[in-house]
Amino acid sequence: FTAILAAVLFSAGSAQATFITNITQSGLNVVATGSGSINTAGLTNSGPGGSGSGVNASNGYLFLGPGGADTIFSGITGPASFGSGGGFDDSSDAGDQVALFGPLSQLGLPRGYVSGSALSGTDTFNNTTIAGLGLTPGTYTYTFGSGATADSYILNIGLASTAPEPASTALLALALAALLCAKRRAHPQRRN
Repeated sequence: FTAILAAVLFSAGSAQATFITNITQSGLNVVATGSGSINTAGLTNSGPGGSGSGVNASNGYLFLGPGGADTIFSGITGPASFGSGGGFDDSSDAGDQVALFGPLSQLGLPRGYVSGSALSGTDTFNNTTIAGLGLTPGTYTYTFGSGATADSYILNIGLASTAPEPASTALLALALAALLCAKRRAHPQRRN
């Protein structure tokens, strides 16, 4: 039991941070929801910037959350575009600002963002579809950093992320191990 617990705790501590945005059809609207964290240690702080709101698939831009002042970080690699659509403003947005600038190899994060802190934001595009926004369904992965600073931004279009976060998996494994241990104590094996 001790070895299992140590392995679970070690794997939870070594998990990389990831920011995941899912863009899905929700009734008559398209909703982009992002959450996770960004390890900025493997990126270059390019200084202050500003960003708008919305999406431009052909230019590889996604502005999640409200637009405004942000800090630009350079050094990501990934696809230059994720569809053929032009620029579309969102109908509403909330949460933290996280901007993806694929062809410029940049991310925009809230001013004063502390590396590894939790982020979450949403955009809603009313009365449209994923195809109407010119988004191509699929998974688009942007990576940055290496070794201990390795991180990623994952964009799922028309798909929901079904993989549990590493920390959630570790907590589930810990809970199952505790239940197994408790069951063994409650019902010890009899020896003849």
